[in-house]
Amino acid sequence: MSQNPKFTQEKCIKIADDLFYKNTGRHLEDWKTELLKCFWNNMKYKEITEYLRSKKNIYYSESYLSRNLGPDLMKELSKALGEPVNKKNFKQAFKQKWKRDTRANISQHQMPINRIISFLHDAIRNKQTYAQGIENVKRSLEYIGKTKYLKDLEVEVLRGTWDNKTYDDIADDIERSPDYIRKDIGAELWKKVSAILGIKITKRNFKAVFKQWQKNMKLNLV
Repeated sequence: MSQNPKFTQEKCIKIADDLFYKNTGRHLEDWKTELLKCFWNNMKYKEITEYLRSKKNIYYSESYLSRNLGPDLMKELSKALGEPVNKKNFKQAFKQKWKRDTRANISQHQMPINRIISFLHDAIRNKQTYAQGIENVKRSLEYIGKTKYLKDLEVEVLRGTWDNKTYDDIADDIERSPDYIRKDIGAELWKKVSAILGIKITKRNFKAVFKQWQKNMKLNLV
């Protein structure tokens, strides 16, 4: 196995297809796969139109591709990925997703944070909260019910927080804006974790509170 695996077009398409299936229950249609391959090769819409017609017998006008199908596909992938992507930056965004998955696979059975992430995923999937009191439970369940799973960037913030990294450090690791990670990803993440545990969680207290909480609940998370 190569010590320095490369991010290829095939890996990018597979990640996109897996995310699309996870989000919609459907695989990418052939024309969407071909369109992504064209985007990967930095082709302009005029070139894409000619390529699809001559090589794949797919007949769409240049204007329909550029104004409708292309942007709509990027919207779908943005939703599946959990962050905005477009024709120009989707390759870099999916490369970062691939890097995150690679790191997670290497350390899957080594880091306590992986068990915590798995626990949070399960809580969201099962619509479960540990809040106390009828009203608190109701509010928490209503909030948890609005989401399907932790976003990849939220997982990165959890890992970075567990390693005592600042938002700037986390943003630098995953090549994103610190403000975006702090205000958009982090803020939403801590609301989700707070809803699950039934207590206010922030980046500052996450690690300490979670360790104490799992002791009280007698859960083997760390």
